[in-house]
Amino acid sequence: MIIKSPKIVYLFDFYGTLFSDFSKLTLNPDKYDIRWHILTESGRFNKILIKSRCILFGLNPLTIITKKDFFTFRSISSEKEAEFKSDTMKNILNGTLKLDGHKIVEKIYYVDSNLSVISKINSKRNNLPFQAISMLDFKRQEFSFLL
Repeated sequence: MIIKSPKIVYLFDFYGTLFSDFSKLTLNPDKYDIRWHILTESGRFNKILIKSRCILFGLNPLTIITKKDFFTFRSISSEKEAEFKSDTMKNILNGTLKLDGHKIVEKIYYVDSNLSVISKINSKRNNLPFQAISMLDFKRQEFSFLL
């Protein structure tokens, strides 16, 4: 069961999770009536492309989180990708990074289709209340709410 709460953040990877390629939508988080955001390792330039895809397919993320660099493209290393995403989640939890629609964040669920990144993010949790889960687990609602 997916819990709907302003204290829970749902983050979704863009490439491979929301879209299998840039033209095919594979998951629409709006169907679940949750507050959700996009977290991608791309640079700020891609934010424009991501926003246009979201508008075209009727997706309504509250925030699109990208790297601060303007022209950074996704890294080849799943280790670097996991590092960026786990650091971003830590910043959300400690209040350094504010998200639209959330005053207080107590838990974060990150949804990705890359099992290597999911595993590496979960290994970096250090007892913090965030969890990376697969797209399939999210769709089946097979994940733990007890972090």
